[in-house]
Amino acid sequence: MVDCTGRILRDDKRGYISANADNILLAEYGVTIPLTLSQLRKNIPYVLEDAENDLTTVSREFIHDMYLELLSIDEKILVVEKKSESLLNTDENYHRLQTIPGFGSVISRALLCA
Repeated sequence: MVDCTGRILRDDKRGYISANADNILLAEYGVTIPLTLSQLRKNIPYVLEDAENDLTTVSREFIHDMYLELLSIDEKILVVEKKSESLLNTDENYHRLQTIPGFGSVISRALLCA
């Protein structure tokens, strides 16, 4: 689902659920990663490649699939944000709002869509 600012709404929180599920599963095998999406994106490939940890083949495949889903959601968000940005670039009000200190693209988009 996409809101008027062009951001994908995570009503079902699939990205966050995926991240939490990955971290919980990893913790069951003694592998811990700080629970931030950026840390998960950075560390999961290393964890999957590490033959010394106790992850089973099935758990590695599951975590890999969830990692790919997280990356896919990230890509979708970027595409929608670029589309909304290109649509708003032709809007004079959008550019005027950004001249106000503290008003960047996100706040300006939100105000125009409100």
